[in-house]
Amino acid sequence: MMIPFDELYARARSVVNPRRLSEHAEAGGVGAAILAANGSVYAGVCIDTGSSMGFCAEHAAAAAMVTAGESRVLQMVAVGWDGRIMPPCGRCREFISQLHRDNLHAEVLVAPGVSVTLRELLPHLGDSGPEAVLVSACLLGEAVRYDGGDKRCDDEVLQRWLREGRVVPICPEVTGGLPVPRPPAEIAPAAGGAGVLAGTARVIDIAGRDVTVPFVKGAMEALARSRAWGIRVAVLKENSPSCGSSYTYDGTFSGTKVSAPGVTAALLREAGLQVFSEAQFDDAQRALLQSAAEGAVP
Repeated sequence: MMIPFDELYARARSVVNPRRLSEHAEAGGVGAAILAANGSVYAGVCIDTGSSMGFCAEHAAAAAMVTAGESRVLQMVAVGWDGRIMPPCGRCREFISQLHRDNLHAEVLVAPGVSVTLRELLPHLGDSGPEAVLVSACLLGEAVRYDGGDKRCDDEVLQRWLREGRVVPICPEVTGGLPVPRPPAEIAPAAGGAGVLAGTARVIDIAGRDVTVPFVKGAMEALARSRAWGIRVAVLKENSPSCGSSYTYDGTFSGTKVSAPGVTAALLREAGLQVFSEAQFDDAQRALLQSAAEGAVP
């Protein structure tokens, strides 16, 4: 039996309690609540670590449900520290869909008064539409940059992708929990995203705060989203500490660039994706065509 989403939202928000667990981990920035088929509500919080071994609040709530002997989800919601409703990441969508065959029918609250089925959040199940491409949200005109602005791009290739329904947007920093606007951040020392993922570099904002955890979390969500959509090509904003495909700044806030990708670009490349900048849409289109051709080979 379903319950009002207001009740489920309240339960999820009741467990939100952002706190630092250690030098390397923090928890409680997001809370989730799941209504199971037995009528019980299970809650959980996210745990974020600098080594990317944490997990989302939905994952924690689902684990509590399974521990209690249940696996069928009827309703689900996740809430951020500021009260925002947060749709589940690609990894959690896939994870929960595999716990029970009927979980694809679970209702997920994705915005105030708006719920969709988990199946609707996994559109590539049995879908044979055009191959999707991951694109930085700021290039699509979304005001998600650190300064509250965007970097809208009107490239002909991007506009065609939009018409074809290929584009999957991502802003790793916002997805990772950072606000808009936010202080600019750079990778220090100048080791790029690979250094951050290896634990030899950190992402520091201009006020000296360590923001590595949300940067890594956003990168992990970008990878999860790419896997959920079967994405093999990404176009990301150059020079960004998250999305820079070839260049980032050196951590001194002096405007000095280094030849090293951002955190998200580095993680996606490690996973085998081809990552391009907004100046390389023609190259990205060729890669997409080659990917489609290879995928069509028996």
